[in-house]
Amino acid sequence: MHQYPDCTNCVFYNKQAKHHRHCGKHSFVMPLIDWQMICADWQTKLPHLQVQLPFTPERQMLYYYSMARGFIVQPLVAFTQLNNVVISVSLRHDEAYGWIIYPRRQTHFFPPPQELVNVVIDGRTCKFQVVNEERNLATEIIPTEDGWDEQFHSRQIFMLYSVESPTLLYDWLKTIMDVDAYIADTLSPSVFAFLEVAGNDVDYALFPDLLFYEQYL
Repeated sequence: MHQYPDCTNCVFYNKQAKHHRHCGKHSFVMPLIDWQMICADWQTKLPHLQVQLPFTPERQMLYYYSMARGFIVQPLVAFTQLNNVVISVSLRHDEAYGWIIYPRRQTHFFPPPQELVNVVIDGRTCKFQVVNEERNLATEIIPTEDGWDEQFHSRQIFMLYSVESPTLLYDWLKTIMDVDAYIADTLSPSVFAFLEVAGNDVDYALFPDLLFYEQYL
C-alpha cells in the first residue's frame, strides 16, 4: 500500500470490486499505472497518513503524481472517460524492430506472441505485432587469463512493434517532446506512456505520460 495519498489507501477503495471498478464513490475503471492517483474526494484509511497535497484537484477528475523529484502532478482523465483499463507502458528502441511498446508487468492484457493488434495513435489505427523474444539487458566485463571477457545477461521480453514503420512511435513522440534531447540526457532512454485497453483485448489506444518530461515538451 502506498505511503502517500493514493486511491489504494482511500476509504472508498474496494479491491474486490468487479471489472476493475474499485471506487465505491465514483463508478469508473481504475487505471493500473505506476504512479500515485488521487481525486478531490480522497479520504485516508490510514490514521497516520495526513499529508496535505500542494494543489487543489478539480472534482470528477482523476490525477496522478510522483514524489520522487519533489511533488509533480498531472490530470490523468475525467471519471466519465474511464470506461476501460489504462496501464503504464514504456516506449523504447529495439535493435531489431525499432521503437517498440514494452508493457512490462501487464502482459495479460495482450494476445499471445505472433498476433497482430490495432493501436490507435493520434486518432489513427496502426498495426502492431506482438512478440516475445530474448534480449540482452546488461553486460559485465570480467578479467580472465587471456584478458577480459564480456558477459551478457538476457531475458525474454514481451513487446509490440509497428509493422508499418520502425520509427512510428519515435515520430509520434517528436510531435510531443524533444526526444533527441531527452535521449542525450539519459543513460537508459525509455519514455513512459499510457495504453488504454479495449474490452475485446485486441484494440488499444496510446497516450503520452508527460509527468517527468516538462523540460522537453
